[in-house]
Amino acid sequence: KEMIRLVGITKEFEQNTIIYLDLTIGDGEFVTLLGPFGLRQDAILRMIAGLEHPTTGHIYLDDEDVTSLAPYKRNVNMVFQHYALFPHMTVEDNFALAHDEKVPKEEQDKRIDQVLYLTQLENLRYRKPQQMSGGQQQRVAIARAVVNNPKVLLLDERWVPLTIN
Repeated sequence: KEMIRLVGITKEFEQNTIIYLDLTIGDGEFVTLLGPFGLRQDAILRMIAGLEHPTTGHIYLDDEDVTSLAPYKRNVNMVFQHYALFPHMTVEDNFALAHDEKVPKEEQDKRIDQVLYLTQLENLRYRKPQQMSGGQQQRVAIARAVVNNPKVLLLDERWVPLTIN
């Protein structure tokens, strides 16, 4: 089953087309976009997430054309290169920002407990980012991105594979 399909995607920067792409990614596939610095692989991720718009082409998620949908209307989450954690908030508070309004609070609390367990962050629940190591911050960013069970998880460069024992 196709999960992501990019059809005739182009992206212009400063009147130069630097991206031209047709790509299909199936459900359950793990894909890495590699290339030299300046190729703007991040722009491809940002277009899938809805944070940037393609100059031309269409983006399909689970067979739905989402090209013009706002990011919050796509079932996609992204972990940014610099994690985008709020420094004045605890781990739990950072998760609360990601909660889905349609899901009852009890279910949200259950999901938070599950993802804290899976990422081995249970004992860091009330810590702030500056009180954690870089690896712990990375796990918080990943956990925040998966707490609502997105169909697609996008990871922007410089992330280290997470190993959970």
